[in-house]
Amino acid sequence: MTLTNEQRAERCGKALADYSNDDSCTNLVDWLADAMHWCDCNGHDFADVMDSAFMHFNAEIAEAAEQGLPL
Repeated sequence: MTLTNEQRAERCGKALADYSNDDSCTNLVDWLADAMHWCDCNGHDFADVMDSAFMHFNAEIAEAAEQGLPL
């Protein structure tokens, strides 16, 4: 199933709301820092992971633009 970018954002928002009792932005910062620790503990390069995430994000934005959908 392919998600829209709005559905992707909603999915992220739900995960962040469940992450802790802080506001969503604080939860995002904490989650990203924890993801850095996870990468470090599991032998992954967080910068490489972020590069890959940026490529996915840009591709999803471009696909939505090509289809005339909300970015």
